[in-house]
Amino acid sequence: MPPLISIVGKSKSGKTVLLERLIPELIQRGYRVATLKHSSHSFEMDREGKDTSRMSKAGSQTVAIVSPEGLAVQYRHTDALGLERLPRFIVDSHDLLLVEGFSGQKATKIEAHRAEVGDELLCNPAEVWAVVSDSPLNVPVPLFSWDDISALADMIVRTFPPYHDDELELFINGKWTRTNPFVKQMMGRVLEAMASTLKGVEKIEEIDLRWKRHG
Repeated sequence: MPPLISIVGKSKSGKTVLLERLIPELIQRGYRVATLKHSSHSFEMDREGKDTSRMSKAGSQTVAIVSPEGLAVQYRHTDALGLERLPRFIVDSHDLLLVEGFSGQKATKIEAHRAEVGDELLCNPAEVWAVVSDSPLNVPVPLFSWDDISALADMIVRTFPPYHDDELELFINGKWTRTNPFVKQMMGRVLEAMASTLKGVEKIEEIDLRWKRHG
C-alpha cells in the first residue's frame, strides 16, 4: 500500500494551497501521487438533473463518468469510511496518497498553519509529523516555512521513497493487510501461473482479483 499522508489544519489555514505546492515537488522527485479530499457535507458528482445525478437517485451504488480527460467515480456507502479503508479505491499505480482532512484519525499528519487563524495548532503537536507555518512555533516536530516546501518534499522522500518494483496489495474485508516479502512472492507466482493457463491470456502485466464469500 502506498504511504498515506494526511494534510490537516484549521479552516483557511492553507491545506489546499499546501497540496498545490507539494504535489509538483513530489512529481519532480519521481512520485506517482494520488489525492483525496475529505468533506463533511453531502455532495453530488454532477448537477441536479444531469445523467450521473439521475442514476444515483435511481439507486445505483456506484456511478462513474468517463471522458478523454479522465474518470470520476462516486461510491455510495452507509457507514463513514475510515482511512484504513480508503486506499483500496485509489491504491493502483501510485507511490503516495495525500489526503486533505481526517484530522481526528490516526495517520501521518502534516499540519498547515497560519498565524491569522490562531496561534494554536488544530492537532496535538505530538500527533503530527511536521508543521508548515508562517510564524515561529515551539513544536517537537520539523517546522517548515511556506517558502520551503521543497525541504518538506525532501523529508518525505527520505522517509517514504517511491517504490517501483513488483507490487502485490492484499485487502481483507476492505482493509489493507500487511504481507511479508515471501507471501508477496508466492502469491504473485501462483496468480501468474494460474492466470497464464486461461484461454486468450498472453503477457501478464497486472492481475486484479476480488473474492467475496456468499452464505
